Amino acid sequence: MNNWNVISNLESEIRYIYHELALKLNLSDSSFSILYALTETNKSLTQKELCDYLLYSKTTINSAVKKLISEELVILDESKKVSLTKKGNEIKRKYISKIINDEKKALNKIDDKEFEIVNKVASNYLNELKESFSKYKEAK
Repeated sequence: MNNWNVISNLESEIRYIYHELALKLNLSDSSFSILYALTETNKSLTQKELCDYLLYSKTTINSAVKKLISEELVILDESKKVSLTKKGNEIKRKYISKIINDEKKALNKIDDKEFEIVNKVASNYLNELKESFSKYKEAK
């Protein structure tokens, strides 16, 4: 297996783990991501802020927010910010916060030297991608 396949497979496996978590919570991936973002930032966010934070399209965020509103997990307040409801805060407390803590625990199990290597490799890969992709111009 070449390096690209290794990275691609790892990325796919990570996405799959979060997809499975979302399904266990009876949420779409985008709804899960919104609840995660509201939990991680610990504040209300506009739909634009959610788009920027999660790198989802306006349509995806808007559809997910409407679904979350219909499930009474979030509200859109008077300042157009998405906020957790009492029911949403319960999901945050019971699941999302614990998931974030589990992520931190998993990272803490990687010793400092291994983490330095992973960080260096990932940073190098990211910088190479940025440089390689900088040649592409916006499609007109």
